[in-house]
Amino acid sequence: GRSVETEAMTQAANTWETLVFDFANQSSGTAALNLTYTYNMASIFFDFGNAGTGRVFYWDDVNFLATNVTPNYLALPLDFQSTTYAYPFVDFGGGVATVVNNPNASGINTSTKVGKMVKGPPEVYGGSFIELVNPINFSVLKTFKVKVYSPRIGARLLLKVENATNGGINFEKEATCTTANAWEELTFDFSAINVGNSYSKVVLIFDLGTAGDGSPNYTFYFDDIRLN
Repeated sequence: GRSVETEAMTQAANTWETLVFDFANQSSGTAALNLTYTYNMASIFFDFGNAGTGRVFYWDDVNFLATNVTPNYLALPLDFQSTTYAYPFVDFGGGVATVVNNPNASGINTSTKVGKMVKGPPEVYGGSFIELVNPINFSVLKTFKVKVYSPRIGARLLLKVENATNGGINFEKEATCTTANAWEELTFDFSAINVGNSYSKVVLIFDLGTAGDGSPNYTFYFDDIRLN
């Protein structure tokens, strides 16, 4: 009964990768870490919650780290908290994305760093994308969550994923902001995505179909892009 558990999702297939497990961030619905307890047994579950089908997994080099770390590669979730590497956004059509201090650390988002998108002219599709080091794993989770801070109600965010080399292989969904000048979480249903394709680019476009003017009315903040 004295236990704590957390999860990490693989981002690659048929190759080795390193997963980081943060026990200060316990799995939903489970007990939090209690530092007054002694924990002396470790259990490992692959695809927890799903019946096995005979698939084989390998693991190695389980280490307990003296200090907390963030994996030094781009992978979901994107929380923009790393101080060891840049977030290389690629802007297009008048969109400009950067990582900045949280303009309003309150409510559902008290993190220190967030993404910022300023949409300027000339194109109605101005936005930005970021490429992950490995394709996104849609085999289990297919719902995206994104925290957004919008200057106005009714602004829309298009979330799109693309193949690394062929932009014609993509899937997208759009959600509408219902709050102004406060953080809210938008949900994007990717259940219809073709899991047989490879997607490693995450594309963000605010108010697709309208050219921005670069003003505060077209300045948005986003954070915690994750599969749920």
